[in-house]
Amino acid sequence: MPQSADPSIGYDSEFWLGTSDQSSSLTALVGVFDMGLPDEQFGRVEVTHYKSPGKRKQYIDGLIESGTFQVKMNYAPGSATDLLIQAAKDGGTARAFKQVLPDAAGSDWAISGHCVVRGYERTNPLEGRREATITCELTDDPVEGAGS
Repeated sequence: MPQSADPSIGYDSEFWLGTSDQSSSLTALVGVFDMGLPDEQFGRVEVTHYKSPGKRKQYIDGLIESGTFQVKMNYAPGSATDLLIQAAKDGGTARAFKQVLPDAAGSDWAISGHCVVRGYERTNPLEGRREATITCELTDDPVEGAGS
């Protein structure tokens, strides 16, 4: 397994999305070329009061924001990938997802969980490739581990 300082590229990564909100069956999206990874954030709650030491604001830990991530891909109107994403966005319910990240040793690191597709932005340039970006909002604590 590579050390954290060893560079590598994301070639051969995959993004999979549930075929429906009731199914654990996943379909690989075609043409993905860039994907963000889940980024949960701890909230902070301000608890400053009139006698806060040193006239400084004070905070305590709040709830965890599940966060969002984006997946960018080639856009092919009417393709199976296009129709799956449109159905996920229009449905507005959580679907299973999985991200597969190959490492330099030839094994995979998988991130899986559930997300709601909140946005589906598509472009249709005169010159250049058509692209689409989906915005996914996490609905649970993603699980990470070796293997796909």
